[in-house]
Amino acid sequence: MPCASRAASKIQREITPGQKVEAFAYNGTVPGPQIRVTEGDRVRINLENELDQPRRLHAEWQGIPWKCDTLNVAPGERWDV
Repeated sequence: MPCASRAASKIQREITPGQKVEAFAYNGTVPGPQIRVTEGDRVRINLENELDQPRRLHAEWQGIPWKCDTLNVAPGERWDV
């Protein structure tokens, strides 16, 4: 089963030459990398929150119980879905 690992963190991103802002990133990029699968594929997703505030992982796919379509990941916590 393919595994998609994501780490949420803060980075400094240059928005214009010489001007940087703090941004939330996944795996060090903004926007974060896409997770692309084909219908019927099974995938495991790992999210590690390296931020000092909660992050949410919202799932828009079948097979996730409706009560679990959004996971709140606390600072320093890791979720494997």
